[in-house]
Order: sequence, then structure tokens, then C-alpha cells
Amino acid sequence: MSFLRLSLGFGLCVALLSGGAQAASPEAETGIFETASGRSLSRDELLQRLAGADYLLLGELHDNPEQHRARGLLIRDLARQRPGLKVVAEHLELGRQVEEGGAPLERLSRAGFDPKGWRWPVHEPLFAPLLEERLPLLGGNIPRDEARRIVREGQSALRPSLAAAMQATPLRQEARAQLEASLLRGHCGQMPERLKAPMVLAQEAKDAAMARGLLDAGAPAVLVAGNGHVRRDYGVPRFLPGGRSLSVGFLEQGRVESEGAALALIYDFVWVMPAMDRDDPCLGLKLPAAEQGGAARGN
Repeated sequence: MSFLRLSLGFGLCVALLSGGAQAASPEAETGIFETASGRSLSRDELLQRLAGADYLLLGELHDNPEQHRARGLLIRDLARQRPGLKVVAEHLELGRQVEEGGAPLERLSRAGFDPKGWRWPVHEPLFAPLLEERLPLLGGNIPRDEARRIVREGQSALRPSLAAAMQATPLRQEARAQLEASLLRGHCGQMPERLKAPMVLAQEAKDAAMARGLLDAGAPAVLVAGNGHVRRDYGVPRFLPGGRSLSVGFLEQGRVESEGAALALIYDFVWVMPAMDRDDPCLGLKLPAAEQGGAARGN
């Protein structure tokens, strides 16, 4: 098996378990916080702060059902304050939409949702309230095969619309370093140097696609995606009009994702929940022997 296929497949596995790179922060408390001031907020205060934004970005640790439950109910309550709210999901491809009729999983699957890949029913607490509220649920991601092709072939595999968006808002050097560190940690420190730039390119393409999904949906709209995608420094907000979006990271106590950057540079708000017990997805991972020499060493 090539490292590319192993990397993309295992990277998804690690992402499902972590939602992005996690740097230990033992002093983190549970609760909702405004990152610029450090002030603690109630859920109602957060609702009030989010209700005025055109585009909302809500992160996730993919395997944490309590975070999904909190986001599902938060979006439901936001929709009751913001008529016409649309939801764009990382878990569906750009251009797809969940239609009426059937149980939640049946409806999601008809729109291309992968229940095995996303470990259903982990996301049921997120999607069930949205479908019960009859909110438009749209896709925002590129297909997995397209991401693999971008890693293999580079810029030539990009859709013209995504390439144009990436060229118009180039990734800043500091943000690129943060993204590279996050991807390396997400692959357990075992990503060959030759794949660093291609993997960054694929991640940028995903973020540009999700931003396109939000813009096509039109305000007000909310994105549900992994924490890495909603980061303000290198994620989807980079492709949105300035001053019209707010980002919320959904984190776990003692596992705040920062990669050394101040949280205020990454999210507008964070909702920190108790940490889940989970096995280390990197424990015992070894690359194929032919690739060991090219793998980057983790911290």
C-alpha cells in the first residue's frame, strides 16, 4: 500500500479521533470563553453574540457526541432567531443537499454521507435536531478521491474556482507553518517531507470549497466542520469576507488545540467540554519499511 493512500486513510482516522492536532493545556477549564478577553460566557450570551454574524463556523472533535449534541441544539436555537439559516457540512460533498423523507441516516446517506467513515451514530446528535427543524443541510467538502488526486498531481488537479480563491488569498507564512505542524501531528509525526506541500494544498482546497459552500448558500449560514477547518489563521475564514464571520472551536479540557499560537488568533470563542477517554490512535503506528526514511519525526 502506498504511503499516500495509507496517509490519507490514517489521517482521516486520526482526525475522526481528534478533530485536528491537540496540544496539551492542563490549565484549560470547561465552559464557554471569548478568546480575545478570556471572559467566560453563558450559553445564552454566546447565542446573542453569534446571532448577528452572517457566517458562523462551529468546529468539532469528530468523535465527541456531546459536542455534536451541543452544536445541534445551538444551531436549532440560532435558527429560531435567524429565519432562513442554512447549514453547510464538511461531512457532505459540495453541491449535495439532504432532501426530505425518511429517518436521519437514510436522508443523509441519499446525499452521500458515509456512515462508516464518520462512525454513525456519533453525529446523530448533531444532525437530528437540524433535520427536525427542517433546516437546509448542504454539502461543502471536496470528494475524498479529489483530495487524493490533488496530493498526487498538485495544482493541476485543483478545480479552477478553488485555485482562483487560493490565489486571491494566499496562505501567510506563519499560518502555513501552523498548518504544516497540525498536519504532521495529525499523522502522528510520520509524514514524509515530500508530502508536506501536497497535503497542505489538499487542506487548502477543502477549506476553499467549504467557504464556497457558505457563500453559495448565502447569509445567514453556519458551517459544521473539524476544528482545523474553522481556524481563523489558515482555515475557512481566510476565504470569507472580512468582519462577517465568527468561529467557535469545540475543545476538550486539557486538550486545547493551539500548536503554540494564541487561541485569540485561532477562534473568536471556544467551548471547552470534559475530555473523553480514548485510545491513542498513534500507538503502535509504523510506516511501510520503504517509507521510513522519508518520514518526519514527531515531537
